[in-house]
Amino acid sequence: MSFHLNHVSILVHDIHASTKFYVDTFGWPIVRTSGDPITGQWLAIGGSDTLHLNQGDTGGTKVSKDNHLALRTDEFDTVLARLTSIGVTWYDWPGKPNSIGYHPAGFRQVYVQDPDGYWVEINDQR
Repeated sequence: MSFHLNHVSILVHDIHASTKFYVDTFGWPIVRTSGDPITGQWLAIGGSDTLHLNQGDTGGTKVSKDNHLALRTDEFDTVLARLTSIGVTWYDWPGKPNSIGYHPAGFRQVYVQDPDGYWVEINDQR
């Protein structure tokens, strides 16, 4: 059997704030919108992979860094410069602001947090 990632779906409190964060931070375009008023957005991560944002009651949602979305990039330094230029703080695993962490396998990694507290890892694993 073979599988490919189609999308990751997360529950958000404010669809507009979350959409703005992901579009502004990562440049992911909106590829689909649902609901009236808008309660769902699909953002293109790359290829056919998407992040699906669903607006709803997040009161029962437990967020921790252990549960995160991880993104690999060949432009790690460029991404960090962009995050810094738009005022998004990035952290190493222990939580030191604007500090690069190193995975035991040797690649660099940082984490950013979205408006709902979800963590997104950015790394340069090859």
